[in-house]
Amino acid sequence: MLVTCWLLHTMALPLRQFLYRIHQRSFIPTTTSIATSSTSSMYLFKAAASKFRSFTSPSRAPPSLQADTTAPHVVIPFDDAINIAQINDDGGEHFTCDEEPFMVGLPHTPGYMPIQFGALLEGDNHKYKVLRKLGWGTASSVWLAQRLGSCDESKFFAIKVLTCSASTAIFQKFSHELDVLAAIRGDRGNHPGKSLCVTGVDILAEESVHGGHLCIVTEPYAISFLHLLRQSSVNGFDRGLVAKTVVKQVLLALDFLHSLGYVHTDIKTDNLLLPLKGQQKEIAAWLKDHPSSTYPPRNEPSLWPEPIITSKSEPLPPLGLKLPDALVVHLSDYGSAIPESKISPGMYAMPTVLRAPEIILEHPWGKPVDVWAVGCMALELITGQQVFNIDRTADLSFTEVHLARIADLVGPFSPQFLSACRLRADFFDDAGNLLRKPILSHHNSIAERIASAGLRDEELANASAFVRRALSIDPSERPSASALLADEWLKL
Repeated sequence: MLVTCWLLHTMALPLRQFLYRIHQRSFIPTTTSIATSSTSSMYLFKAAASKFRSFTSPSRAPPSLQADTTAPHVVIPFDDAINIAQINDDGGEHFTCDEEPFMVGLPHTPGYMPIQFGALLEGDNHKYKVLRKLGWGTASSVWLAQRLGSCDESKFFAIKVLTCSASTAIFQKFSHELDVLAAIRGDRGNHPGKSLCVTGVDILAEESVHGGHLCIVTEPYAISFLHLLRQSSVNGFDRGLVAKTVVKQVLLALDFLHSLGYVHTDIKTDNLLLPLKGQQKEIAAWLKDHPSSTYPPRNEPSLWPEPIITSKSEPLPPLGLKLPDALVVHLSDYGSAIPESKISPGMYAMPTVLRAPEIILEHPWGKPVDVWAVGCMALELITGQQVFNIDRTADLSFTEVHLARIADLVGPFSPQFLSACRLRADFFDDAGNLLRKPILSHHNSIAERIASAGLRDEELANASAFVRRALSIDPSERPSASALLADEWLKL
């Protein structure tokens, strides 16, 4: 059966063809030669894993873990959350997957590794037994595993199993995830932000029917901070205090990452994880009382010769978390990170709604885009509302409405900034006014929004000033992560 795999996204977006839309938007190379089931691909993956673990010398810079190929000129992270993966055949029939479409490989999907509970993932020094599925995304699935063959077999780890395409992308310099992990692991300084970054403890190389997969082993983590917010676990607490706690930790992690020369480009609450380090006994007890589960078996011989058994995503809860004083978040997911030195004019990055104006208008950009994302996050955490409500219209594009919202909240766009934007003429006239401005529903100012969340007096003034600084339209006027750490609002 000829299959085409599609995704249904949040935000009421239409169905998109899975492989080719992702190919254009998220670090996936045009060739699958490295990702095929071959001895050469596994040799490269094994070599990368060995290099990562052997990097222990503080006297030299982190090694390159990627093949010497030319990086692409356009990098656009895939930024919409997946709800449903749907496989269509040429006859119009479709198969809706329970979760990731592991039963279909390249070139129709990125090539998810089929994994069942009890599977063994093996490295050079350790074996890991898969116990639970924690989640999945556009480039990987994430599993809870137990390390075997050590003095402490109760030790749990999280393993991010990359798709074939994401694994290949690392070696073709479409993705810098292993380089970032190596840089973090190799840093010998005492920056406080390092402890707030997810750190790789092992790299594995596995092979499935679809090809080779890199697997990143980390300490175990609970749900994301976004998941915590959706569970309303922070309701009833001082939103300003919770926001300050989280924002300060994110800025510390960012300042450390920026000191290594990288721009994260995907700062959002979904990429902030709640650590479970030191909670090994609690994890074991939770697993005993809450066994892992699967969806009912399904039969589709044209897709998979055996019954299709999909493991359910069941992330661990924040065991022992006491809000808000004990709230700690770790910055994760370096799949979209890029060395600032490799950013080229016209590169796109960041989740669409959070995209900084310099990226939208093709102005030179770098580390300040992460600060813009922190400003958006701070306002959203304080108010509980999205910063920019962007509604498409029949006459205006998403970008036109987005720019109008930015101008309405933190504008105007300065002539100096616009003069360095390659797309200025597409959206602005000679006087710096938007060519096509929608009739916007009323949006309160930053101070009015924060006041509606209950902040008053000095706290209101400080929080408003912080957000306004972080959301400076001109990146040259936007403070660095280090400078924002000294802001009055963050002095708890």
